[in-house]
Amino acid sequence: MTGAAAAFVAGSSAAAAYGVTVPGSVAGYNHGLASSGTVVSSSAAATVTGGVAAYTYAWSYVVGNPTISITSPTSSSTTFTALVSTATTPKEAYFKVTVTDSLGHVVTSSNMLVSLEWDDDR
Repeated sequence: MTGAAAAFVAGSSAAAAYGVTVPGSVAGYNHGLASSGTVVSSSAAATVTGGVAAYTYAWSYVVGNPTISITSPTSSSTTFTALVSTATTPKEAYFKVTVTDSLGHVVTSSNMLVSLEWDDDR
């Protein structure tokens, strides 16, 4: 997976050294003897460079299927989950993470694709 990165926005030239990277995409797949089920994605982790610890994280929905949920919206890493059926597979949406360092510098990642699929084994 390729990563998507962005730099901190701040009032000093040193801000360009700060950044956050997320995977370009994460996916989840599940199957069972039913026409639908809960699917959980692989983990997506935000990697921060620069800035001053401690960091706060805020994962957010951008666009796509709004039924996909963020399991840990204020953690550095999270998974995504949704009830997916064979009629709605795959469910896809874009998410991003905004990171704030202890000095108040803020950086937002590029958008990351989340794709969740269900397969009926009957």
